[in-house]
Amino acid sequence: VGDYTYNLAREFARHGHEVAVVCRADARIRTDYEDIKVFPVVKRWDFGAARPIVRLVRELGAEVVSLQYVPHGFHPKGLPFPLIHVMREVRRTGVRVQIFCHEVYVPFQGGMKNRVISFLTSRVTQGILKYCDSVATSIDYYKRMILGLHPRNRNVGVIPIASNVPECPLGENERILLRRKIADDNETIVAFFGKRDIETSMQALRNLIQKGYAIKVLFIGKVTEKTNDVSLPCYKTGVLDLKEISPYFQVADILVLPENDRFGCSFKSGSLIAGMRGGLPVVSGCGLLTSSSLEHGKNIIFADFENVAQLERVLKPLVEDSDMRRRIGENARMQVQNISWVNTCAQYESLLNS
Repeated sequence: VGDYTYNLAREFARHGHEVAVVCRADARIRTDYEDIKVFPVVKRWDFGAARPIVRLVRELGAEVVSLQYVPHGFHPKGLPFPLIHVMREVRRTGVRVQIFCHEVYVPFQGGMKNRVISFLTSRVTQGILKYCDSVATSIDYYKRMILGLHPRNRNVGVIPIASNVPECPLGENERILLRRKIADDNETIVAFFGKRDIETSMQALRNLIQKGYAIKVLFIGKVTEKTNDVSLPCYKTGVLDLKEISPYFQVADILVLPENDRFGCSFKSGSLIAGMRGGLPVVSGCGLLTSSSLEHGKNIIFADFENVAQLERVLKPLVEDSDMRRRIGENARMQVQNISWVNTCAQYESLLNS
């Protein structure tokens, strides 16, 4: 959410808006930007947080306040009840209030403890939404949750999360050299991005390699400790600067993003957008959060990441068939071509003007 707010703020500034970001007081937070103002003035997200925010709203002559809401970002247990008071006080200044829900509340599933937490987190969100003029979220599933809490506001915008990975196109010679550095025997490069549970994926790939398939595993960015025990031919980039990530997407053949089949992959994931935008066939999970526009075999490949044999079956044709990879990757690119920070900003503006 921090990356999202950073990119969104700077995109608004590029469109000629004056932008101020209010966040918690922390010496590590950078404030010296030329295009936006950053105010780390909130000591704790308690009832007292309203005072410095309201003061800034008045001093800056703000016209709109946008809350980037994720429950656990404001309270360790996802129960920031004081935020209801904060947003009530902000609204009393006369500004227009826009809320973007990165999450809404804990789904009402599971045992009694989970149901109590679900009820409480939903009450917090419901209380906050009372003070908004417009509300948006990233996926249709969350929109339905919001409408269940806030039915009087039918104008809930759905704005997918643009990737924070900037596109840095490689020249053909650069691409060839980087690919050779990773897979010098021209193996099929299967990439993983970020910290995820990769155990079943590794076993499926291990099985394919034992059957004679030439595969090189590419770990992009910060990964889990378990990758140190991977007994597979692999290449690890280590932690990268954001601008260094895109080239690795351009040389990979397949991107695997393990997700469980309860929630699945979704357009709240910048990693998914980055892979699809790069024209990669993505292998991931399908669940409650997955958009109906993601179609297995057309613009994505769905797999059960608890089933090694099934994972092996879906990976095998991708490894074998470069035309299949190209077709799915191109469809993926077309599916997400309009998910960008420019369009995100335009959608925010449209909501604010509606």
